Amino acid sequence: MPKSWIKQFQHIVTMFLHGMIFITFAMMPFWIKHPAATAPFTSTYVLGFLLSILLVVMTVLWILSGFVGINRLFRHGVVLVWAIFMCLLALWVYFSQNWAFVELIRPEIAQNATLQWFLVAGFILILVSTSPSQKMVSLSIIVGVLINVLIGGIQVAVQSSINLAFLGEFVLDPAKSGVSVIQSGDVRWLRPYGLLPHPNILAGFIVIGIFALSNWLIDARRWVRVFANLTLLIFFWMLLLTFSRGAWLGLFVAGLVILPMIYRFYRFNRKILTSFLLLVCAGLCFVALYTPLLLARAGVGEESIELRSISDRIVYSQIAQAVIDDNMLLGIGAGNFPWYSSYYLHNFTDYDLQGDHVHNMYLELWTELGLIGLGLFVSMVFLGVSSGFRRLAIDTSPMMRIGWLGAVIAILVIGFVDHYPLTLIHMQAMWWGILALAIYPPKEPTNAEMVVDQLLVQQNNRHP
Repeated sequence: MPKSWIKQFQHIVTMFLHGMIFITFAMMPFWIKHPAATAPFTSTYVLGFLLSILLVVMTVLWILSGFVGINRLFRHGVVLVWAIFMCLLALWVYFSQNWAFVELIRPEIAQNATLQWFLVAGFILILVSTSPSQKMVSLSIIVGVLINVLIGGIQVAVQSSINLAFLGEFVLDPAKSGVSVIQSGDVRWLRPYGLLPHPNILAGFIVIGIFALSNWLIDARRWVRVFANLTLLIFFWMLLLTFSRGAWLGLFVAGLVILPMIYRFYRFNRKILTSFLLLVCAGLCFVALYTPLLLARAGVGEESIELRSISDRIVYSQIAQAVIDDNMLLGIGAGNFPWYSSYYLHNFTDYDLQGDHVHNMYLELWTELGLIGLGLFVSMVFLGVSSGFRRLAIDTSPMMRIGWLGAVIAILVIGFVDHYPLTLIHMQAMWWGILALAIYPPKEPTNAEMVVDQLLVQQNNRHP
């Protein structure tokens, strides 16, 4: 086949992959399963999601195209090293099947977790190889989150689900146990779910959506800024309505971290100050309107729901510590902690609890993948975040990268109080995707950028 035909074919494939990447980012905040989805806890459970099918199709197409764009990785030293860490971590997940806690009786548990990590790693390699438009990625994220936010708003208004089961909506009745509510006195107030399995997960996606708006808030076109600020207010208000303490904390800490960067490049930019003042006003209005629910969520009083939530997290953290004491280096295998915690609760405690994840993704990593897996993960994240901040110095328009870094840091903070950024393929793909965008040059590198790449590799390689 002539080289010109090959290049034309690869160009067509790249454009098609870009379109699929945009659709994939928009689909990440949706818990939609296809009609042939398998039952939970089978070897192909993760393939039951429509999102997973998109990832599989993209991966197959990318392989058939001859790994189009993969040579770009070798022109960016930092991204290459980062991708190597990611692939090593996925391989370690694969090897962990050999010593998984329920490997003999339920080998599909670790197999399912391994498949998830491989699908996400493949998606990230496609993302950094084909380098799609970051503005289009941010717009895709905003659209997906906005649809969920609007649905969540209606759920809150009517205090029930809204008959969207065909789109993956859960049955939501605040009077029933198992549904996430805020209880204040006799009031059981339904928290918004959107089309996701828990309000905290919706809150995590909203935080990412807020940071995805960053570049649009300073757009030169006034009408774009107006729509962006309106969307920002909607996102922020719904984030508050989720009453997700972890997401609130993540947004606050990430905001503090990126604030010096924003000031460095934009000083007292009127557009940014306008957006900030809008958020302050919205926050004050929320406090005035929802004070009783805020006090209940803060643990003021004797509401059993909040007390139980805190005590359960403590119990799972204690079980994680027991796992680490006995399996510090290798862990108990990917995806196996819920099964170990069920075994531990049944045999060594009298708690009325079922097995579940640790509500701390770092402890979850340590328990399942051991110190080796945790070390690979920390190295990957440290390299990505530090390199992303250093790249700001050579950006002509850094607001987009600042937004991605803010989203990454927010999820890192949320990870201290929840597990879904790592255990759900939807959030894991989103988080790793925006981390890749935060460190990757949006255009072909100049000679100066290539020198910076090499310096970053040398500096970051000093760390484990």
